[in-house]
Amino acid sequence: MVEIRDSKGHFARGNVPWNNKPNSTQKSITFTCKFCGKPKPLEDMRILERFFPPLIACIDCWKLRK
Repeated sequence: MVEIRDSKGHFARGNVPWNNKPNSTQKSITFTCKFCGKPKPLEDMRILERFFPPLIACIDCWKLRK
């Protein structure tokens, strides 16, 4: 990584080495399905509204219980 500095020796705007973090630190959120017990990502979860209170299930169990 090249550190760009101005004439006074300070870091140029937006080029501070401790602000340049890799983007691979993002983690996906996972939930455990109440019916099958498998951990699934948030995108695969659906709401079963026919129960009260509404239950959260994975898309596979949602199709079976709908």
